[in-house]
Amino acid sequence: MEQIRIRCEGKRAVRGPAWRANLRCAVAGQREVRYTEPERGGKVISVAVCDDETYMADALRRMAVDFFRDRNREISVFLFSGGEELLDSGREIDILFLDIRMGEVDGLETALELRRRGFGGYLIFTTVLREMVFQSFAAEPFDYLVKPIGAEDFNRTMERLLSSMSGQGKSLLVQRGSESRIVTLGEIVYCEVMDRKIYLHLRSGETVDYYDRIDRLEEKLDRRFYRCHRSYLINLQYLRSYRKGIAVLESGLGEGFSQTAEMREKGKLGCSASIADRGNTAGASGGMQERCKYEIPISRLKIKEFAEAVLRYLNHNTVC
Repeated sequence: MEQIRIRCEGKRAVRGPAWRANLRCAVAGQREVRYTEPERGGKVISVAVCDDETYMADALRRMAVDFFRDRNREISVFLFSGGEELLDSGREIDILFLDIRMGEVDGLETALELRRRGFGGYLIFTTVLREMVFQSFAAEPFDYLVKPIGAEDFNRTMERLLSSMSGQGKSLLVQRGSESRIVTLGEIVYCEVMDRKIYLHLRSGETVDYYDRIDRLEEKLDRRFYRCHRSYLINLQYLRSYRKGIAVLESGLGEGFSQTAEMREKGKLGCSASIADRGNTAGASGGMQERCKYEIPISRLKIKEFAEAVLRYLNHNTVC
């Protein structure tokens, strides 16, 4: 396997004979591309590109190097030409660009196997097939880039990813009488309203309730949230699949489950009134982590709009 190591110092670099990108870099064996700057410190971000089209893999590599160089971040880039090669490598990866349509082991199969093995990094699917969006949810992608991929679209996705990595994001101030609480939007799996009360279902399994109108709540949320029903707002980052007017959300849980008013009235245990099931899955550390699935109804009048909202979100909507 051809490997290329790129070493760049600041804005100055040396042209190497095997490097055809815009950067002028020194080349030294192996298919690892590394961009570094002196005395910067911090963790090196490991980026992998898995694509059986060499020109596309090179284009993604160039865009990744340019993006992180401009933001003064150190990265290593590893190139793989197929799913088996990636699975056999055993490398620890922070960010993975994965083509869906490849050889004998396609990208979706590869991603599912990586998740099964405990891969907890950021997964970005790349493909020409827009219709694969809903099929890919089970692999928990961060985003979905449709080929041909331009630098503007790439950078928009990466800005959002960096924001997620650094824990930045908007928050919601919840007031319950004299008590106030700040809830990060990324913690919210979905919101529902019952009897003039808002219930925020968090990925920890906790439910935060307070009195407000769902219309007012919707105005405070960002573009990752979609009003799929008059009583529900869902966070698209937790969307795993869609079938027959039902959006399936999934989140990792701590101990115990929260219960909505309706579930308490019925005396049933669940994450919500629309809970589908729960199960165990391997976490990034290799241990077992409880997960909870929620089935949220989508209004029949909003099914087409919902599909369009999902595509907009996956195709580089920036979280405001």
